[in-house]
Amino acid sequence: MLTTNLQPDDIYILRPDIFLRGAEDRIHIKYAGDNYIVRLQPECIRNIYRFCDLLDGERSLGAAMEDIPSAHRSYILKFLQFLVSKSAALRIESPLAESQLAPAQDALLYLRSFVDDSAAAFRCFLDARILLAAGDYALTSAIKTFACLGARRLSVLQLGDAWQANELQAVFAGLARWPDAALDVVTTPGPGYDCVVQCADGPAYPFEHLMAALPGAQHLVALVAHGQLCALHGADLPLLAPRHAGTPVTPPEGLCAGATAAMICFDHLCGVRLLPTGRYLHFGLDADVPMNSAGLYPLRPFAEGRPGADDAIVVAARAEELLRTPLSPLRSPVEHTPDGSSIKLYTCEAWLAGRDTPVTLASAGMTRTQCLAEALVQLADIHGHWFCNTAPAERAAIGRYLAQLDTARRAVAPLRAAPPAWRDAPALSAREQYLNFCINAAYGTRVRWADVPLATAAWPRCAVLCAGGATIYLPHDGDTSAAQREAGLLALYRALWQVEQAPARDIILPAQPIDAAQPTEAS
Repeated sequence: MLTTNLQPDDIYILRPDIFLRGAEDRIHIKYAGDNYIVRLQPECIRNIYRFCDLLDGERSLGAAMEDIPSAHRSYILKFLQFLVSKSAALRIESPLAESQLAPAQDALLYLRSFVDDSAAAFRCFLDARILLAAGDYALTSAIKTFACLGARRLSVLQLGDAWQANELQAVFAGLARWPDAALDVVTTPGPGYDCVVQCADGPAYPFEHLMAALPGAQHLVALVAHGQLCALHGADLPLLAPRHAGTPVTPPEGLCAGATAAMICFDHLCGVRLLPTGRYLHFGLDADVPMNSAGLYPLRPFAEGRPGADDAIVVAARAEELLRTPLSPLRSPVEHTPDGSSIKLYTCEAWLAGRDTPVTLASAGMTRTQCLAEALVQLADIHGHWFCNTAPAERAAIGRYLAQLDTARRAVAPLRAAPPAWRDAPALSAREQYLNFCINAAYGTRVRWADVPLATAAWPRCAVLCAGGATIYLPHDGDTSAAQREAGLLALYRALWQVEQAPARDIILPAQPIDAAQPTEAS
């Protein structure tokens, strides 16, 4: 933690990107996008300018204060405390150690914003033996970034043949911070590396080959997916959705990907923004998406999956956020609602573990939120899959639902073979009547109803809805609720909407595992 407990022997330095400007009795302070205006006497402002010149990274605080009139020292210390609290003034923890690392001052200045002992953090990077595996523009960009950060020795395994070895060495030497810095171009890397960074165009690249050849190293993987660079631990590759090939990156995107991958490696080795297992960092290559972190939630058969910690995400509550992450196995829904219709129709793709192509989920609802909730239920109901590493309580609810659904399927099986005697529709709410009308208007068929006994103790009866060639079953304990009937009518509307290779649910239980009324944005 950075401290604001000022001591006379402390040595401070101002960040170079802080902006100070005085005007009469006010001083404007701008740093990291924040603006502060402080009212002070003109003499105070002049002393602040003088004091800032004394914070040169070499002079102690006590020595600097000796050049300030005693009457003004109190507010000068308060001003410094304010700057330190905003990370605009940085304390040098080990002056002697930092003097020995003077060629890498830019990297040390960056690290001071995050850690107390920037010299010790930097040495974790400087002492590490790093192997970089990349190609094209990502390779040269990563080399330049490592050189600017102060790497003394870097090994490179080129993917492809875009560059000659002497060209890569010249790129590194031109920006190296140390006179003895060197870059080694290797074709068959040997053991002894501490960290291996692989950067590739897409998830399909065989990262595992190098991981198997160098099992003793830390492996960081950087790949491009949906226009974003994603960085994760090599050990987490099995958590990715099926790794289809990505689209080729443009030269500017390659430059951004390489530089970002190198910076992520530097941060990780220095203890800044540590990359945790089971999560990944992602960054928009067009700079529209800032650096962010997301979890890896693969879709696996329910019996094979595992829950996350107690504070893991609830998928139903954060589905929209999950859709926006580049390595999500669930992709953004596409709307197909006909003009003038109040019933929304959506499809979305989901990548299930063990499949080379995605499955299509098609849903109907009154809102996008309701359609997305229905798609999530279909993952469990139709495909028997659910997200790993998510909330245990939600997973338990899905498990109870699947057990009830298995009971209902066995009980409903005889009804599929023998159509029931149809009767008039029960008393419907205005909303249900509207859905009934929409089915008739959209598909030219009326909804027929029946209510028959069911051979199961859980639900002694079952309402049956039929229109065209689609039939929906509503098991109940004596009377269907309005919510169950509405869900049944929407399921019938969806079943009549023919979507290739997208089966529909035909059993709607009284209680659903996912409440469509929940918010889908992250809190």
